[in-house]
Amino acid sequence: MIVSIKNLKKSYSGRVVFQNLNIEISRHELFVIMGENGCGKSTLLKAVAGMISYSGEISYSPNIKIAYVPDRFPKLPFTAEDYLMHMGKIQGLADDNINAFIDKYFALLKMPQSFRKTKIPKCSKGTIQKINILQALLTTPDLLILDEPFSGLDEISETNFMELLQKLATEGMAIFMACHEKNLAQKLATTIYTMEAC
Repeated sequence: MIVSIKNLKKSYSGRVVFQNLNIEISRHELFVIMGENGCGKSTLLKAVAGMISYSGEISYSPNIKIAYVPDRFPKLPFTAEDYLMHMGKIQGLADDNINAFIDKYFALLKMPQSFRKTKIPKCSKGTIQKINILQALLTTPDLLILDEPFSGLDEISETNFMELLQKLATEGMAIFMACHEKNLAQKLATTIYTMEAC
């Protein structure tokens, strides 16, 4: 197991969001969380990403690298290339490696190279979502946590992104994501876990 969740509980101001959650996530797994709005999907992802407090236990494999992609991404005043270069440098990557990464993943997601020089606020919601996802992949995480990653993607982009996620899982990455599109989840997931509001 790469992550083990036992008896997890989260509440805000006395309101229980979820409780008694027990989940195990392995390498090569595409684990999809489904459920109605307000059932705690995003809260669970944030807990596993280490962003919020909780009751219960979350155990991780040693030296795990985690990347988290929120469902909303701010329209920062950078080009896509400048943003990815900046984020890569923060994580200690060389310019050549970042450029090679951009070339590779733009090709995998079939994004025109011209988008490298496009300011993020001028990009479509789907393109911004792709840039958001690419920054999370810069250092090849062991666990990729995605909150509604298909939001804003058109049908072709959905297919390209599903193929990328399947490739990453085949290579050993564990993917833990929230998704409300049942048909996409059924095509993609190795495991589907349905949450219910408390």
